[in-house]
Amino acid sequence: MMRLFSNTPPGPDDVMNLLGVSQDDMLFNRSGRMSDRQKDILRRERRLALLFYVVVVLLVGGFIWLIRDDLPSSLSEVGLIELIMLVLFGGIIAYKTYTISLISNDLSSDAVAVQAGHIRRHVTGSNRSRVYQIIINEVRFQVSRQIYNAFIDGDYYHVYYATRSKILLNAVHDATQRRSSV
Repeated sequence: MMRLFSNTPPGPDDVMNLLGVSQDDMLFNRSGRMSDRQKDILRRERRLALLFYVVVVLLVGGFIWLIRDDLPSSLSEVGLIELIMLVLFGGIIAYKTYTISLISNDLSSDAVAVQAGHIRRHVTGSNRSRVYQIIINEVRFQVSRQIYNAFIDGDYYHVYYATRSKILLNAVHDATQRRSSV
């Protein structure tokens, strides 16, 4: 039973419940591999990244098509605004290409890495754009707010993740280890 929206503290199985971890997932992860369900999660992440990539390319292409008559005839006529937009959209496209390649590499390798240690929770950004992170042995994982809230700060976990993209696949709370004073 998850207690994410109540006043009671999170329980040891809340993270596993949110990630939808099954016994099959556990067996595969402990042997260093991804389950079929976890591969499907990575495929969905890759599809979302590809969709975002296509939308950005179409937006940029549509914008260029709309202003095609106003385009400079030579590179020396490119203004600061156009240059900033080119760098911004080029950076977004490069980042998404990199993300897609990391996920594709994870899918082809089928490998799962594990970190075991005390969890630290960390939030960056403003109220409108917060980034929630779980840190274990100085390895950072960006997670949703729900998953972030399910981790118990300072407690010991075994965290299983896709090796290159660092997508969190499974986290097991280990109550036998002593609590850290984070």
